[in-house]
Amino acid sequence: GPAEIAQSRHNDLFLLALRNMSNGLVMVSDEGRVSAFNPRALEILGLETGDASSGILLIDMLAVMARRLDWGRDDVAEFVELHRGWLASDAPVRVEHRFANSRTLQVTCQRIPEGGTILSYDDLSEHRATQDAMVHMAYHDPLTGLPNRRSFREEVQRMPARPGGVAVLMLDLDHFKAVNDTSGQL
Repeated sequence: GPAEIAQSRHNDLFLLALRNMSNGLVMVSDEGRVSAFNPRALEILGLETGDASSGILLIDMLAVMARRLDWGRDDVAEFVELHRGWLASDAPVRVEHRFANSRTLQVTCQRIPEGGTILSYDDLSEHRATQDAMVHMAYHDPLTGLPNRRSFREEVQRMPARPGGVAVLMLDLDHFKAVNDTSGQL
């Protein structure tokens, strides 16, 4: 009847949204087996379609991911241990994990009352790289790449007081702009 048609249409739209959402989504059973995932999860985790299937252990899927992304052993072990901790937690978990290769993932882990857990992955690498570049620009001279006055002031403020005091050597290069204009940037 009309109710079943409406429900079927609703389910189709839900599956369409799931396949096209920007976050990666992985549903894991209480036994640690992947029961569902969307294409974005495979993309974020560096997996190909054949690398994951319903019923695979999440830990095995993460191992495949690590091989595909050529991660170091320490990164893999840490990521697996973090997942074990997240899956064991009854409280919702939302963490940002930065890898040695500067890749940053935001992971949300939420147990569901019906059993199992939903893991959501969002790749923040580009966003964090932009933030890091902006911070670098705020504290470094764009021409030389050396720390600027702001960086110097903050560094001095962080220095502990010393009985003998602190000596500071300052250099001022006269006509530095003229050298760059005629000889190119050094």
